[in-house]
Amino acid sequence: MTQAAYASIEEWLRIALNPDMYLSPSQNLTDRSFRFPVAFAEEVAKLPGVRRTQFVRTVRLPVDGEPVMFVSLEVASIRKEVRLPVVSGDGDQMYSEAAAGRGVIVSDNFALQHHRKAGEMLTLNTPEGPLNLPILGTVVDYSDQKGSILIDRAVYQKFWKDDSVNVVRIYLDEGVTVAQMRDRVAAQVGDRYRYFVFTNEDLRSYILKITDQWFGLTYIQIAVAVLVSILGIVNTLTVSITDRRRELGVLQAVGGLRMQIRGTIWLEALTIGAIGLVLGWGFGAVALYYALETSARDLSGMRLEYTYPFKMALTLIPVILGSAFLSSLGPAETAVRGSLVEALEYE
Repeated sequence: MTQAAYASIEEWLRIALNPDMYLSPSQNLTDRSFRFPVAFAEEVAKLPGVRRTQFVRTVRLPVDGEPVMFVSLEVASIRKEVRLPVVSGDGDQMYSEAAAGRGVIVSDNFALQHHRKAGEMLTLNTPEGPLNLPILGTVVDYSDQKGSILIDRAVYQKFWKDDSVNVVRIYLDEGVTVAQMRDRVAAQVGDRYRYFVFTNEDLRSYILKITDQWFGLTYIQIAVAVLVSILGIVNTLTVSITDRRRELGVLQAVGGLRMQIRGTIWLEALTIGAIGLVLGWGFGAVALYYALETSARDLSGMRLEYTYPFKMALTLIPVILGSAFLSSLGPAETAVRGSLVEALEYE
């Protein structure tokens, strides 16, 4: 499930976060308490070398009693630069209608958690009273676990009376570097505004770092699972050897070598490990599908692509078989080092 989530997030980052650089009033891009006046964003947009800018304003608004991330920006600009995967609705039509202010686009996880679908009316509370807009379609967006609603900036300014900006997304002309644009922004507005510059690589690295920290916990779970498997094999072999103590004694009595007895127990342990691997791969594939469906339907609402972790599955071959072999060393020595007389008298 970790691999499936990671692959989905990487693909979303590639599609959704594609500007060359970002300007933020805070070191934390998720902090919405600091904002730029619209004059700042407009000055940056006029700088030479800027191909396109997108003024983003994000707030949290209650929908059905739950706080939902509300994103306002120029939808027409987003349509040209960012094409989020469409889950429901006609892609071209939904962006055209949203750019004209005739509806909103919602994230797939919002639609799942709030049981909404394209074509339904969505009531938004504004300072001037309730605003009813249709849901034009749903797209894949991992911006927020509670879901997100995309509305054109002109509509937001009209009904919420707010033209401030949280983030300025900047697309550069060909041949213009981020370093050059950083200097131009500093020369133009650096002495009048407080801002922080993030490159595309900075933002992607920051998000993936957080993702890696969270997913790192799963590797601890794998380590615990391997430890449990080792203890399980040791216990199984110990019980098995105890039950077959007389049989092993007879084998030694008729000429069986200690190395042959050891080899038998080692082979038994490797067989247990191999069967466990095959069953784990099979049941894991089914469990992964079930976990992803349950997560999308009942928990986060985020649809994650089914990605079987073949690399991890192959890595487990030497790990599990090696662990099985090491687990068999102790029981094997117990089997061959015991008293032959006591073994023949057993039972």
